[in-house]
Amino acid sequence: MFCAKLKDLQITGDCPFSLLAPGQVPREPLGEATGSGPAATPGQPSVCPGVPDKNPPGRLPRRKTSRSRVYLHTLAESICKLIFPEFERLNLALQRTLAKHKIKEDRKSLEREDFEKIIADQAIAAGVPVEIIKESLGEELFKICYEEDEYILGVVGGTLKDFLNSFSTLLKQSSHCQEAEKKGRFEDASILCLDKDPDVLYVYYFFPKRITSLILPGIIKAAARILYETEVEVSSTPSRFHQDCREFVDQPCELYSVHVRSARPHPPPGKPVSSLVIPASLFCKTFPFHFMLDRDMSILQLGHGIRRLMSRRDVQGKPHFDEYFEILTPKISQTFSGIMTMLNMQFLVRVRRWDNSAKKSSRVMDLKGQMIYMVESSSILFLGSPCVDRLEDFTGRGLYLSDIPIHNALRDVVLIGEQARAQDGLKKRLGKLKATLEQAHQALEEEKRKTVDLLCSIFPSEVARQLWQGHAVQAKRFGNVTMLFSDIVGFTAICSQCSPLQVITMLNALYTRFDRQCGELDVYKVETIGDAYCVAGGLHKESDTHAVQIALMALKMMELSHEVVSPHGEPIKMRIGLHSGSVFAGVVGVKMPRYCLFGNNVTLANKFESCSVPRKINVSPTTYSSAVPSEKQQQKPNYDRPTSDSLSRGSPLCSGDQVFHQDGAPGPGRQLRERQS
Repeated sequence: MFCAKLKDLQITGDCPFSLLAPGQVPREPLGEATGSGPAATPGQPSVCPGVPDKNPPGRLPRRKTSRSRVYLHTLAESICKLIFPEFERLNLALQRTLAKHKIKEDRKSLEREDFEKIIADQAIAAGVPVEIIKESLGEELFKICYEEDEYILGVVGGTLKDFLNSFSTLLKQSSHCQEAEKKGRFEDASILCLDKDPDVLYVYYFFPKRITSLILPGIIKAAARILYETEVEVSSTPSRFHQDCREFVDQPCELYSVHVRSARPHPPPGKPVSSLVIPASLFCKTFPFHFMLDRDMSILQLGHGIRRLMSRRDVQGKPHFDEYFEILTPKISQTFSGIMTMLNMQFLVRVRRWDNSAKKSSRVMDLKGQMIYMVESSSILFLGSPCVDRLEDFTGRGLYLSDIPIHNALRDVVLIGEQARAQDGLKKRLGKLKATLEQAHQALEEEKRKTVDLLCSIFPSEVARQLWQGHAVQAKRFGNVTMLFSDIVGFTAICSQCSPLQVITMLNALYTRFDRQCGELDVYKVETIGDAYCVAGGLHKESDTHAVQIALMALKMMELSHEVVSPHGEPIKMRIGLHSGSVFAGVVGVKMPRYCLFGNNVTLANKFESCSVPRKINVSPTTYSSAVPSEKQQQKPNYDRPTSDSLSRGSPLCSGDQVFHQDGAPGPGRQLRERQS
């Protein structure tokens, strides 16, 4: 068999098929991730007969600590599965119960049926008392839940009384019960366990449900035996016939009497001192937010903190509860019996103050706490704390931080709340500062971009980058650069006849067109001085067509100059000179730095411009050889070469590839002629 093979292989762990009850076969779970599906008909052979049953009758169920951590929602869900079981889990418990008592199940289907009728029919058919079947059903259900949530159920309470009294509070935290309450399917089910005698407990189940009534006695018995190693006997007693249940007579409930037969030994408690009495004044000071009620809902005692909240410092007589207080949660009637039905719940009570001017009560403060039933005086004691998280809520109502007892955690909550609000305020200010800094950073980046764009418009990109980074810009030699110089013919006469504003307007209209053309032809504008306009190609970036670009720029400048007229309406006449050669370029100055060109070729380019003819472009041989392909240079040009007779005195002449000045003109040409002669 499969299980025998597992043992031969020495694989640790239990066989999953051996964990099933007799007559049970595995199947897929129905809607439950951890629950087991219903079994097949009893009498079916076990899948693994060689492995002994892990859960024989009378033994504890298998322990499975699948959840290593306990959270509030896990506690609530575990209790909800125990008190309000799903159909599949309840059906599995019924099958185990029938198998335990060796009752053959004669149901043909697994539809949702009346379990109470099924139990009665099966008990009559087998001759077993119905109460025994009901008790076994609760025990098996508890074992199923214990197998799933053993670790969680073990931390609910230290005693059986505490375990049962925790049900009401935990059920309210269950999402299943919260959804059911929203749909109106559940009332405020509550379980209250009180001491009757040292060995007798009374368990009150208010607003009972049919299913829970079937399984609760067995759950109590199984919980006592498994969790607390205590054997108890549970019997049902109608509450209307019990003489000690007068305070619950107005509420529907079921009463169970739990008799403890045997319990595990506990260390004997210390002998109480009978003469120890706490004065009422000390109690009111130690617990400033408490009050006591009798069965008539009359206030017997008030703490000092609650007295300060009221308009009258001394409350005369025995005022009624409704005059000063209102129960917000749980939603119950403000009666003694209503409070007793939800005694294990957390209470939210609102303190009200009577306003003589308005003749009505107004809200003062909400208190959150617990109701405690005092058997000796048949009264209820409320111990609570204010629902506040800031000091202003205290000072505005006449209270102080010293009114909170040192042992009360509310003092730490208030102080931590103040610290948290201070931190929140600091976070908000930091958030605003961060937003301001981000805006300033964006504005700075925008200004930086504008500065970089401005530098790139004045200097070549490489020079602008070095200036932006604060580096010193070294002068650089450029081997082949084409320069363009131009000026306006008769500019001095135009300036003498016009106002400065008219001259500036004219030059701006002209140079704006030239600047736009520089961007289109990708040439570098060096500077403008008066009417002089200087452009260079191959300077800001290396290019093999710099001479062609400058030649096109010169032609375009001649064309654009026709679009602008002088202030007197006369057309502007330009003269332009082009020359190519090596130059030195560098940044000069710190304030308003200029990117200047130096060298003999710069002087020659300027000379070509100054010796040019109006509306003509004077091109040097070096520029011509760079701009015109070599195969076309042998052809007859479409213009006449200038001679010494057609040029003015001082105009550069050429001899082969050498450029020199005419006789009498200053410049390096004279030295060149002397060396050649």
